[in-house]
Amino acid sequence: MFKEAKGEVNIDSIPLVPEYDYAISVDDKISFRIATNNGTEIVERMSGVELMRTDLSNEEYIVRRDGRVELPVLGKIKVAGLTIEECEDTLITL
Repeated sequence: MFKEAKGEVNIDSIPLVPEYDYAISVDDKISFRIATNNGTEIVERMSGVELMRTDLSNEEYIVRRDGRVELPVLGKIKVAGLTIEECEDTLITL
């Protein structure tokens, strides 16, 4: 009923540790939250009004076909092709 493969068989072809870091691509969703260095929401700082605390880290933005994502305050940023760490570093420097 079942036939065994002849020769050497690789039973587990999926590596336990990824061989490379994931690169962001078109249609990916990223979460983004902007804050001052001490963590205070910039919107609070600009308006002088303390906002009701909600989980703002759930805001998701989709990477468009041109590889860019449109983020509040920062505008359109090219992120496609970057690893998650590279994307974080890029956004921190803006």
